[in-house]
Amino acid sequence: MRTAARGNRGYARSGATVCYLDKVLHAVDARTGANRWTAGSGLGELQLLGTVSGLFLAAGKKGLYGFHAATGKQVWHYPVSGGSGPWSAFTVDDHLFAGWSGKLFCFSAPKA
Repeated sequence: MRTAARGNRGYARSGATVCYLDKVLHAVDARTGANRWTAGSGLGELQLLGTVSGLFLAAGKKGLYGFHAATGKQVWHYPVSGGSGPWSAFTVDDHLFAGWSGKLFCFSAPKA
């Protein structure tokens, strides 16, 4: 499968869905490559952080976002402000640990 994504944009998989970032989030079927959904327009520049509990996780200047892996629907947002630079993140079980601008966040991700 070929995408229009260039550079280190990030890719993540949840079940039969693969998500990649190219200005907005794009999801494709992991087996066929068929387009499933796009999400995140209007949220500014996003960074794809990964997946946890059936959610694709993304971050931007206005906070953290969770998108349902099967539908692309935004199911949560945690607002942040006053920082800059890239996010770093990792997941452990149903938890997301994210760092940004000298702050560390820990979330129990809701089940999608």
